[in-house]
Amino acid sequence: MILNLDFLKNSDIDYDISIIPIDKLPLNPKLVDSCIVCNNYNLSANCPPFSKIIDFKIYNQCLAFKISILKTDFINNDILYFKKLLDLGVFLEKKLLENQFKNAKAFCGNSCKTVLCFEFKYCSVLNNKKCRCPDLARASISSIGVDVEKLFNVLNWNSINKLSEDNKDFIDICGVILF
Repeated sequence: MILNLDFLKNSDIDYDISIIPIDKLPLNPKLVDSCIVCNNYNLSANCPPFSKIIDFKIYNQCLAFKISILKTDFINNDILYFKKLLDLGVFLEKKLLENQFKNAKAFCGNSCKTVLCFEFKYCSVLNNKKCRCPDLARASISSIGVDVEKLFNVLNWNSINKLSEDNKDFIDICGVILF
């Protein structure tokens, strides 16, 4: 499988990608319970209590990806960066699907309600209508029970918050594609 990521070389995205066996993906089903304090709880078909339970047994591998952003940039434009993360996840998912991984599915940081439909009060799916962004809407990585902090440890990625060599403060956001 070859993923051409040349388009990222000329972008402002600092990224990392790793593939691990699905049994190395750190899962914590209790994380889903923590979604109750999220602003999007009960507001999106892709968030608890409406999100679907994932059958991890149908997958063999996990492609994890992250992007690093200057914390000052992220604080002022978090939705923009979560959208970039989502776009990267959807792109990688499509590439896996094109390479015969028929069950590839991306999950990214944050809620599709926040990233895609922030200007709407309600998720259209919860009102028995079609999704406004069916090609992009995804459940969040935490809402399916992936422990992001432990995932960073498994992948030997630096901490989610880090200080660069030139003392710039960065934050990492990530997603996974199960396939």
